[in-house]
Amino acid sequence: MPEAADEADVRLLAAVEPTRSLLDNVHLEHVLRAASLTGRSPADVASRLTALGYRLPDEVEYPEVRGAG
Repeated sequence: MPEAADEADVRLLAAVEPTRSLLDNVHLEHVLRAASLTGRSPADVASRLTALGYRLPDEVEYPEVRGAG
């Protein structure tokens, strides 16, 4: 895990769902919502959430493309 979250991480975590904790699994809908709200690709969101200690399902492949926004 990173030593500190940066400003982009704070925005990402706020976009995932304010009530989620590290003990909760993050599902596809949370990744897609956060990607849409932050302008990041779902793959980037999933990668960063994993680095921040969140658990994501292994069987999901997240697209590298960013949504139109």
